[in-house]
Amino acid sequence: MKTIYDVLEFADDEGTSNTLLNLIDDQIALCKNSGDLLGVGEWLVSKLRFLEKEQLEETLVGALTAWASPFELRTFPTNLEELVSRMHEFVPEELAISWISVLHRFRDKSGAISRDMDDLAFRLSEQISSVFDVHQRRPVERLDAALAKIDMLLSELLRAVDLFLNTNCLTAKVASIEVVKKMHQVRKLLLAAERQVLNEIDVVLGPSLVLST
Repeated sequence: MKTIYDVLEFADDEGTSNTLLNLIDDQIALCKNSGDLLGVGEWLVSKLRFLEKEQLEETLVGALTAWASPFELRTFPTNLEELVSRMHEFVPEELAISWISVLHRFRDKSGAISRDMDDLAFRLSEQISSVFDVHQRRPVERLDAALAKIDMLLSELLRAVDLFLNTNCLTAKVASIEVVKKMHQVRKLLLAAERQVLNEIDVVLGPSLVLST
């Protein structure tokens, strides 16, 4: 899964790092002011590629809590220790999904993140197992299995969408049913705000198609 930075195809070189960090910080501030916590997390994850290993924790925790935060949460944890001490303020399943979502966007850029936060993986291993239906013994292996599963389901959804886009009025119904089916399979593994977006597929394709699944 691409970060918002990748989607917007910014140029990436050492000479522009400070400029891009300033741009990202501006976007984070705009998203916070508008209450767009999905956007806050997306821009924070995009920021990770520019940071040294010792700088990752605060930004990583910021993305996690932005995506998993209940609306009534007034202050966000700023480091892993504080996040662990305040885990009771979050829905554990949403925190697990947020953790997998961060790794899914950033794992290609840094293989160290999941290893440095084994404690969080351990504390959320039950929720990761339940939500993603993975049951490996070691928490880190469950992370890998959850990432592989979301990879597979998103790929299947995108293939279904491509097939639908290449249909005509005579063949669109079968293809659109497949899109709805694949969307339902992956929706429960995505962030709460992303699930709201995917719900629009049901509206666009129509209730008769949903009932057909």
